[in-house]
Formats: sequence, structure tokens, C-alpha cells
Amino acid sequence: MSSDIEKPLVTVVIPSYNHSQYVRFSIKSVLEQDYKNIELIIIDDGSKDDSVVVINEYLKNIKDNNLAKVTFISRENRGLCNTLNQAFEIAAGKYVLTLASDDILLKKSISLLVNAAMSDSSIAITSGYYIEMDSSNRCIPLIFHKWISRKNYATYITFEDRYTKTEQFCGQASLYKRNVILQLGGFRPDFWVEDYYMQLKVLDAGFRIYRIKDMVLLYRIHDNNSILATQSLQNELMKIKQSFAYLQVFEMLNDKADDLQKSEHSQKNEFAKKWNGKKLKFRNLIKSFLMRTYY
Repeated sequence: MSSDIEKPLVTVVIPSYNHSQYVRFSIKSVLEQDYKNIELIIIDDGSKDDSVVVINEYLKNIKDNNLAKVTFISRENRGLCNTLNQAFEIAAGKYVLTLASDDILLKKSISLLVNAAMSDSSIAITSGYYIEMDSSNRCIPLIFHKWISRKNYATYITFEDRYTKTEQFCGQASLYKRNVILQLGGFRPDFWVEDYYMQLKVLDAGFRIYRIKDMVLLYRIHDNNSILATQSLQNELMKIKQSFAYLQVFEMLNDKADDLQKSEHSQKNEFAKKWNGKKLKFRNLIKSFLMRTYY
């Protein structure tokens, strides 16, 4: 395309909730995108900390931003899914990218995601890979990730891939085709792993999901990550799977296959568990040595 303005408008949605110490970094990462046709919508979902003050102060001091439009809404708490649904309703963009208020977009993320999304009209969700970051904005330097991620690959994600979670997919920085999400009724407030449900919903409706090979996000790991509550997460994923009732036979067959594999490879699995534990300790040791501050 010949100019930035001819590229489709992308609405970046930041649902803010109790991330006063992080949200300015999320906003800054949107401002620093090399893709310039961006609308920014921030909705604070009844934060109990100073998030509203921080956001207002940051937006007031922005100079020479290239955003097409900025909207900030502060209101009572309604939950993440209702917040996302409100943002999708008022968004003007053909595409909507959701960004948690404690995460950071890498500078070429939107350009890379839009280029992939526009290559196939049947794609409804596009995402990539992520890099872990700690509460102090420290992560392994990006130059090392060029080596770490050398085996990353682009691929379409099938329903079976997501149902069985055999293919990694970064839901935290997904680019959605807005009209498809609205057509499917938006995000369900009774599911708190909202991105996983929407991925299955999109695929079940016959649309496609695509993962690019590039890193697109710095994903923050800290004590308040609800997603880290492992047992709660597994229970929620099962609840979502069960909402696709006609797939229970598929789940039953999948469980039987898992049970067979476990019985045949129990000793091998025990060895693998110990070996993977040692690899994890070594990985964390190297990671702590390499960590550098991003912002």
C-alpha cells in the first residue's frame, strides 16, 4: 500500500484494572508502533488503585502522537468481558487488538499482525509469540530471542489445535476482525478465559485463526496474574470445552487416547518429568542472568 493512511484503521483496546504501576507502559507501547493508523480506546473497569489518575496524567502529557483518535472511559466495575464488548461496540477500526494494561506491545507488532490478517479474508484472529517479562520490566534482551525463537513458525490454528491446546497461541495480543466478533455475539461474561472461548467460537463458526512466527508481546508475569492460578485455569478451560456440547465424544476419545499413552509410557514419563524439572531450573538460571530492563 502506498501510504499509512490507506492501511485499515486498527483499534487498540486497553481494558484497565488495578494496574496503575504498569498501564503507562502499555499506552507508551501503542504510541511507539510503526503502524500509524491507530485508534486507542482505554476503559478503566472500576480500578481501586490510582489507574484513572495515572491514565489521565499520561494522556494529558502526550505530545505529537500519531493516533487517529483517543477515547478514555472510566466507570464502575462490570468485568473484563463486558468491558471488551463495550469497546468492540464503539470501536471504529476494521481490526481490534486487545492489550492487557500490564503488557507491552513490541514496536512492529501491529504492522506484522495486520499484514498477515489482510492476506486471507477468512482470518478472524491473528496473533504471534510472546516474551515473558517480570514486574520490573525485565526480560531477556530481544537480540537473544532471535536465536531462542529460530524454530518459531507461522501456521493456521485448527479447532483441534486449540481444543487440545497442542499449538501455542498468544491470546493476550490478538488482532480480531471486529465484524466477526460482533457477528458471533461478543465475549461471554460467564467465562473469564475470554480469549480461549472466542478462539473456539471463531473456529467453530468456520473462520480461521493464524499465528505469525514473530514475537509481538512482552507478557508480564507477576503475583496478581489471575491466569497463573493453575487449578482454577484448568477448571475454567474444561468449563469452556463443555460449552461445545456436541464435542463431548471428541473429548472422550481424546481422554482415552491420553490414558492409553500414559499407561504405555509411565516410566518414560516419570523420567521425562525429572529431566524437564532439571531443564526448567537451568532455564530459569540462564534467564535470571540475561534479564535486562526493557523500559
